[in-house]
Amino acid sequence: MTIRQKALCFVVSSAAIALVASACGVGDEPETPGSAQAALSVCGNNTTEPGEECDGTNQECNYMNGEYCGSDCLCHNSCGNGLCEWNETFASCPADCPFDDREKVGQAALSVCGNNTTEPGEQCDGTDQECDYMNGEYCGSDCMCHNGCGNGVCNWNENFESCPADCPNPNACGEEICDPSWQFCCDHWLAPTCQPYGTYCQN
Repeated sequence: MTIRQKALCFVVSSAAIALVASACGVGDEPETPGSAQAALSVCGNNTTEPGEECDGTNQECNYMNGEYCGSDCLCHNSCGNGLCEWNETFASCPADCPFDDREKVGQAALSVCGNNTTEPGEQCDGTDQECDYMNGEYCGSDCMCHNGCGNGVCNWNENFESCPADCPNPNACGEEICDPSWQFCCDHWLAPTCQPYGTYCQN
């Protein structure tokens, strides 16, 4: 056999070997374990399958510490999802529960301020009765209790002496203005009232 014939045989043999190797899968990338099954998984069928951490329930996540099952069938931390969950408070997750921790705030994100119903996360709603109103607190537009002194209004329980910021008139007495020629401000335990001089004032 000539050198040319030998070279031709070598080329043909190499091509045949490569063709057989390709047909048998020799040299292909190894399959990741479980990847074939994971590709067949269906998120949302309430069955946890390969490639999923959960499906349809939080039980498979660390839900006692705030994890929940997301729409991608993976476990996520609930703080930051925009809902004040049952196990979150202002102290543990202010991003989802932006309310004062004076009250328990589970589900506070669902509360509606201004509907005259005090709901989780609110201290009051539409009335001062739920605040310490006898000592000057009032219910603000944020449904939280605030100190009345400093709100710019001389309230029924304030006078010049107790809150000069709101009652700058020296004769201011709750919602009244006393006539200094014959009246004084009696800071009664119920409310400041203008009384004639000589009247006994029981504080």
